[in-house]
Amino acid sequence: MVGSGTFLTEGLLLGKFVERDFAYQHFACIREGKIPMKAASDGVSADFPKVQSALGFDKAEDALKAASSNVETAKLAGAIQLKRADLFEDSYVVGDGYRVVVCNPPYGERLKVEGSLANLYSKLLHVLDQKLKPHKVGVLLPAKSNPRTLRLPEGWKAEATLPFENGGLPVIFYSFTCASSK
Repeated sequence: MVGSGTFLTEGLLLGKFVERDFAYQHFACIREGKIPMKAASDGVSADFPKVQSALGFDKAEDALKAASSNVETAKLAGAIQLKRADLFEDSYVVGDGYRVVVCNPPYGERLKVEGSLANLYSKLLHVLDQKLKPHKVGVLLPAKSNPRTLRLPEGWKAEATLPFENGGLPVIFYSFTCASSK
């Protein structure tokens, strides 16, 4: 679910001085000071962890082509690895280190979803837990989804939510800490 690679490229460039705007800089939570940004000697930074490398995968060839082009444009080809894979079908080898998973699954609007969104999202969280063993997870879901219907993996705890619009659609970013990686 790498899509165009925006999460990966902006995650690796976060806090580094580059001469372009980032999508996150226009979020109300940044503009209103809910997430403090501060000037740094090499640009603007926040109290976010610094990302050294990233892995993105998608089962759609078109998405991987778009992500690859954006990774090249951002000059991050050495730091971002892209693979064609299906999260639900393929197996993964998880390396050592602190793992943060961020994903933006389909909302059922532009990309249609079979079955209920709540079932898809619950299944997604359980597959992430089992296959990727993350320490933290961030997932962007449509605001119309009911978070109370999500079945979280054992040991997961909701940390925060952040509502905003993505491409004109109301969404909520959910942040979780995960016990499975310990």
